[in-house]
Amino acid sequence: RLAFTLEGGYNLQVDSCALRATFDVLLDNPETVDPLGQSSARKPGGFEEHIERIKQIHHIA
Repeated sequence: RLAFTLEGGYNLQVDSCALRATFDVLLDNPETVDPLGQSSARKPGGFEEHIERIKQIHHIA
């Protein structure tokens, strides 16, 4: 069983694109296209450092 949480709120175009992209990835479809284009929102960063620290704390290779 799989459960997905898709962002898009009440924008049905965004919801349908997100659902399609989700299944494209699951089906390993190389033809995945994002008709909405790149987001203009600032991309979050700095997660790599947090992940490495968590791996150290929990002794994960």
